Amino acid sequence: MCDTDTFDLAFSFAGEDREYVEAVKNACVKLGLSVYYDKDRKIDQWGKSFIGEQRKVYSGYKTRHFVPFISEYYFAKPIPTDEFRSALMESTKRSQYILPVKLDGSKVLAEYLHADTQYLKSSDYTPDQLAGALKYIVNRGNETAKDVDQLLTDELYLPTPRGVPRSYSKFEAAELLLDYIIKKFNEHLPKLRQEGYAPVVRKKDESVYIMIERAGKTLFVVNIFFGNMGENVLGYNLDRQRFGGSALSYNGTIEPEFEKQTQQSKYLLTDYTNFGDKSLKTKEEIVEFFWGMMNQRLEAKA
Repeated sequence: MCDTDTFDLAFSFAGEDREYVEAVKNACVKLGLSVYYDKDRKIDQWGKSFIGEQRKVYSGYKTRHFVPFISEYYFAKPIPTDEFRSALMESTKRSQYILPVKLDGSKVLAEYLHADTQYLKSSDYTPDQLAGALKYIVNRGNETAKDVDQLLTDELYLPTPRGVPRSYSKFEAAELLLDYIIKKFNEHLPKLRQEGYAPVVRKKDESVYIMIERAGKTLFVVNIFFGNMGENVLGYNLDRQRFGGSALSYNGTIEPEFEKQTQQSKYLLTDYTNFGDKSLKTKEEIVEFFWGMMNQRLEAKA
């Protein structure tokens, strides 16, 4: 390709994440998308400033969409950070210019990715599926670029008061969370089986029981149950092998809450093992909390 070529997508990532990113790139090429990918550009950028050339691409001069694959390594390195900063200004002119993909649960500073920015998670998409999603966005075509003043004018609106929907039920939200935890653990526990662990996930009445064994030894147990602290509040207990029951002591509680600002159903997690720390989480973050707790226990006993 020559200097005047443009790309449907420009991929930005840390080297540690190349395996997944390259699989996505190959899937995109099969779908007929043109992708800016560093390994493919070594010859035509020979003798040039590669940072200068990449800024032309990531700043929107040569690309329709910027796709950062964000992980714990991404903003820890100067080159991906520079690429992302180059794309930020163009994102004020074009809707859906930056299409972020999160590769892990690492936090991103608001100056780079605002908390209400929608992103896709690699754990939810195979490379082929993600390529299909990118193809869908590209096929919709680019919107006409707008200057900042016009963008702000277009976004100005007078909202109605935000409240809790009448149909919202804390009890149903708690039940949905239990079902979601079971679903996600069952989807990902085969990873542990490959490592020689024997995982068990059960639901009985209004309780979820997760146990991890290895060579007949119990390494991790968590009970998540409707307790006696309120009919809409879930409790959880660690290391007790009794299945369910509100008679169990608590290591923490999970109370459904509807966040008016974002109009989303979330959960107030109180962690007694961490000095009663409170945090408002999505159902995905609740699953990540228990999965992370499980990993810590397994690593400690490895």
